[in-house]
Amino acid sequence: MRDRMGTRERVGKLLGTVLLVAVASSVAAGAQQEEAARLTQEAVELLEQNKREEAIVKLDEAIALDPEYWAAHYQHGRALALTGRMAEAKDAFVVATELNPGHASAHQLAAAAARLSGDYETAWEQGIRAHMAGASQPDAFGNLAELSTPPADLEERLAAARVFVAGLDTSAFLAADAAPSNARRDTDSPQQILVQIAPQLESFTRLLKSSVAGVREFGVVLQPDQAQYVVMIAVDSLRATAPMRLDGYLRLHERGNDSPVFSRRISLRDISAAGVTAGELQRVLEQMAEWQRGQRSPSNEAGS
Repeated sequence: MRDRMGTRERVGKLLGTVLLVAVASSVAAGAQQEEAARLTQEAVELLEQNKREEAIVKLDEAIALDPEYWAAHYQHGRALALTGRMAEAKDAFVVATELNPGHASAHQLAAAAARLSGDYETAWEQGIRAHMAGASQPDAFGNLAELSTPPADLEERLAAARVFVAGLDTSAFLAADAAPSNARRDTDSPQQILVQIAPQLESFTRLLKSSVAGVREFGVVLQPDQAQYVVMIAVDSLRATAPMRLDGYLRLHERGNDSPVFSRRISLRDISAAGVTAGELQRVLEQMAEWQRGQRSPSNEAGS
């Protein structure tokens, strides 16, 4: 019980740090994000009145304002599906799942729209992700199996470990500034740096989550109490000036244990360059996937 409470407190503190970053980022994002949210809410109200085409127009406007606002894509998918445009609905739902992986309903609706539009490969992939996100899928898999051959690794995919992506733990970065031996060359405090690059940190956190979701050995969930593991990046240093470098450790914690079961040094040359950062993340995540495969190997299970 002591270990479990320790992990809960640790994750709680981390989420508090991430929340502060997110709040700062939302302030920086300003009116566009707020307007996209307002348009999306108006579209939901129009859908409730069966004014589907008007809702689609509102959602097109919301997406144009903020292409990374996942809820607009999700509601766009709903509106398109209600008008019978299943292929377009599938695409909208898939974008929503890419922006917010682990949202069970988005994965389920993406799978259903893909099946109805004849895209069975996407239907299986999204159905598997819905299962990993905590949604029950027996009927959906049964219906899909009547139309398409299941993936050869279906059972293995369904047994993937569930992981909560906590994002960035900046506690060590913040604490280093207070150390007597600290010899910072820049004049900005860690708190100032976090505020200055908050939009980039928020985008990077989304990239981290989507990158983890792409690892077949893990299934992303939205709540830590749904997960077997918690993944985070413990940040040692950040640079606010270009290139925006981030150094630290990518760590995987088993829920109920404060000590990481997997830890690898990670150095990201410029977190504002998504393409470069995605490649650097992928290399470390491949090592994490290899570690997980080792945990599931027959020899390891026999010794457990």
